[in-house]
Amino acid sequence: MSKFARVTAQFLWRNLRYAVLSFALASCFVAPSPHAPALLLFMTPMLLLYFAAMATFTVIARPRAN
Repeated sequence: MSKFARVTAQFLWRNLRYAVLSFALASCFVAPSPHAPALLLFMTPMLLLYFAAMATFTVIARPRAN
């Protein structure tokens, strides 16, 4: 997606607060209990994948040295 300039690392950084909100809402629906540790347990992998995508897009968008 980053090669086609649809999603960039800057776009993901700008929309981080919306991503965290959507991950929190998704984990509220998926978690079996309403306790905060369970919600964080479901939310952590989503955040890690989000940050991994940002790092990947940063590496892909870097210009190559010739």
